[in-house]
Amino acid sequence: MVEYYSVIKWMLFTLFAILQVLDIYSTHEALKTPGVYEANPIMRYLFNIFGPLPAMIVAKTIALAVIAYFLILPSITLHVIVGFILIVGIFAYAYIVDKNFCNIQRK
Repeated sequence: MVEYYSVIKWMLFTLFAILQVLDIYSTHEALKTPGVYEANPIMRYLFNIFGPLPAMIVAKTIALAVIAYFLILPSITLHVIVGFILIVGIFAYAYIVDKNFCNIQRK
């Protein structure tokens, strides 16, 4: 059971990481479309300071590192919580990436 759960949690993490890469690409491309802007006010602020690409790469790298750290800790309770967050995040980022690609097609 433990090995099965370990495989699932890292599969979820990998899928989430892939969606983060797709989000960076799709957001970067979608922002080239007139009228498209970053909806997250914190990221929009960071875009203004560091530029879109560096801000997204650093923010998502930090987020993935924190999640990976929590997944290597020996707490099953923490793994369940992080697993739930990953599942919600996967659905959320799938939607965000889809919206970004729709905006790219509008160009």
